[in-house]
Amino acid sequence: AFYASPSYTKPIFNYFREEEKLDLEKLLAIEDDSLENFVLKDNNLAVIKSSPEFLTNKNPKTPTNRILTSLFSKERLSFILKYAIAYVDEKKGIEKHVMRYPQIFATKAIENKLESGIKKGIIWHTQGSGKTALAFYNVRYLTDYFQKKKIIPKFYFIVDRLDLLIQAKREFTARGLIVHIVDSRKDFVKSIKTTTAIHNNSGKPEITVVNIQKFSEEANVTQKQDYDISIQRIYFLDEVHRSYNPQGSFLANLTQSDTNSIKIGLTGTPLITKDYYSKDLFGNYIHKYYYNASIADGYTLRLIREEIESDYKIVLKDALDKIKILKGDIERQKVFAHTNFVEPMLDYIVNDFEKSRLTFSDSSIGGMVVCDSS
Repeated sequence: AFYASPSYTKPIFNYFREEEKLDLEKLLAIEDDSLENFVLKDNNLAVIKSSPEFLTNKNPKTPTNRILTSLFSKERLSFILKYAIAYVDEKKGIEKHVMRYPQIFATKAIENKLESGIKKGIIWHTQGSGKTALAFYNVRYLTDYFQKKKIIPKFYFIVDRLDLLIQAKREFTARGLIVHIVDSRKDFVKSIKTTTAIHNNSGKPEITVVNIQKFSEEANVTQKQDYDISIQRIYFLDEVHRSYNPQGSFLANLTQSDTNSIKIGLTGTPLITKDYYSKDLFGNYIHKYYYNASIADGYTLRLIREEIESDYKIVLKDALDKIKILKGDIERQKVFAHTNFVEPMLDYIVNDFEKSRLTFSDSSIGGMVVCDSS
């Protein structure tokens, strides 16, 4: 059984995999045989009562009944209607989107962490699972969450590259958020000092997208006195596996300057190295959605491994042998970074890429080079 938001064209259906243990005895009414007989008789269907199909349809554990219980319990339905639907302004027109189930459960997991007093953590959702959209949904949900506590929230989305800033702005704007751009220390401090959470007169929700690429190495990004303490700042830090070095000034300074801030790291590839580990920087995982689950749900394509062509295998082996003769016993990462190895490997990648476009008669085929973390 699947679910989707209504569409004038082709609806996009989603899997739903329940992650919470539901108490069916509490959620579902007790079977009433006399009421059942009355309804069947009233519809001239008393004959089906003992049929296998009718008994199956009454079973609360069938796929359809499971998804109905999950989506239409009172609290869940209220959440979906209020927070889980977005109108997205795409090039082809307005699209109606509904939250995927990992986004729903990640949002509830964030709330549970906040309720228990935890103010940092990581959302590990595999690449392509909609982490920017998750941040958007949480702007709406957490705004109401904090307003019930008479707290004014202010949202930031932190990136470390200009292209990611442009992409995030486009995705947030398409969903109706007012977006402010910050790409300098001066603008960042100015934003933090502002005493209002929103700057527009219409009351629309806002988010500030911060590109730290230009100022993450500055000695003092912020100072304690820079902060307006009446506002609860919530930082969504994108791709936390990559560039938030604890020795770098930005993260350390951000943590020390606003100890009350909430920091939610977003990643599809958690970082594990000798130097530092994502969990040490951002706390434990708030929610996980793995690659294999994304494949099963149809969001991620399955990887297919192809052998390198034999003639290139020989070329690369010869290159490795020459490097070992030239350099002797050297570190693996230096071997694979050597010009003698990189150049023939690059030739193979380019030739294979061009050949694929010809083989499949598709010039739109793209490529991605994925490297081992050496």
